[in-house]
Amino acid sequence: MNATKDLIDEIDKRFSDSELPNDHIVMRMRAMLQYQDSEITRLNDAIERMKKKVESMTLIDECLQLSVKYDLGCDIYMPHLDDDNHIVLDIIANGLFYWATSEGEQITADNFHVFEESIKDCKALNHEHWGPLLFVCRIRKLRPQGARYEHMPKELKPLFNACGPHRPTDNGGFGNPHDQNEYESEVDDAS
Repeated sequence: MNATKDLIDEIDKRFSDSELPNDHIVMRMRAMLQYQDSEITRLNDAIERMKKKVESMTLIDECLQLSVKYDLGCDIYMPHLDDDNHIVLDIIANGLFYWATSEGEQITADNFHVFEESIKDCKALNHEHWGPLLFVCRIRKLRPQGARYEHMPKELKPLFNACGPHRPTDNGGFGNPHDQNEYESEVDDAS
């Protein structure tokens, strides 16, 4: 952008308007067009960055409104910056799938409806606080590790079981050290 402007200035310095040969007029016009194109590109890029920031903030607002509506609190979220420096929200899912792990699942415009639906499904069973974890399981198409079933309300187990196939144990390792059926014989594993 500056190089193009410098070229225009240099051409103007070397030739007065009355002395400009036709080739130099064409060169100057081309340089001016390149400069304008680069400015238009720069402005379009800035507009796109602003649109992404607005989309990001709108999504965050919708997530926080759901949290207030269903009294979920804000400690379920892990805010951070993505590669484009936009604020994004992850649902905290520490130890949900693997023993002693720290992880999260990002809420996006494409999966927000799954987040909302998961909360509503759990709310219908009077356990809306489990909705964010159900969202993570649904997105990953994976059941929680078996040990998480110990503290899970019985009526929610079919929802979590529908997220993915039964997970085999790994003989006391960190992946899935306990079978979900260890905690309650009434867990329906057919789903």
